Amino acid sequence: MGSTLMTCALTDLGIQWAGWALAAAFRTEKFYDLAGSGTFILLAHLSRILGGANHVRQKVQTGLVTAWGVRLGTFLFMRILKDGHDRRFNNVRDSPGTFFVYWTIQAMWVFTTLLPTLMLNTEKQDVPLGTRDYIGWTVWGLGFAAEAVADQQKWLFKSDPDNAAREVHPERTVGPQQTPKLSWRDPAVVRSLALRLISDAGSAVPECGVSSFRLVLAALRQRHPHPGEAGHEEVGI
Repeated sequence: MGSTLMTCALTDLGIQWAGWALAAAFRTEKFYDLAGSGTFILLAHLSRILGGANHVRQKVQTGLVTAWGVRLGTFLFMRILKDGHDRRFNNVRDSPGTFFVYWTIQAMWVFTTLLPTLMLNTEKQDVPLGTRDYIGWTVWGLGFAAEAVADQQKWLFKSDPDNAAREVHPERTVGPQQTPKLSWRDPAVVRSLALRLISDAGSAVPECGVSSFRLVLAALRQRHPHPGEAGHEEVGI
């Protein structure tokens, strides 16, 4: 497991740092989210190949990550092409050092979010599918559908010139204005894929730690692009 996780971690960092070099050179953030979602897909398949087992559970899990990454990456890329810029980076794109921090945070976000799937894809023993698998996949499906519908609604809302200056954040907000905009949909999509690994208290501890760490990363991704102003951009997880 260790060598596979290390390979995935180094690959993740390599992709994000290469993306940073290009983004800093051209002073653009247009492929930032696309690089993130693309790395999700690549690492999921890389871990499955390196794991060598290729069980049904691993195939399904990797397929779900792929579906989520393709949908979210396509949506975010089309959105930035339409808008022309991402205002989260208004004070970042001209500062290579700060830009590097953002790309590094994205690398950490990708790896910690995907860690349950990476761990699953290293398992050699083919445990029969059980109730926990089907519950997790069902929760994933509900979260995926709700996330897709919400993103489409936001797209249509922002496409109306009368709404161009308005924010769509209440339905994604889970607390005070300064908290990350993490609705139930986003954790549902991610954590449902970790359900298979939480078989006892011992394995639940790392997942709780990863979830907490991801919330910290989400707060950093949301807050830093807007020094001196409240952030409204959702955190795509």
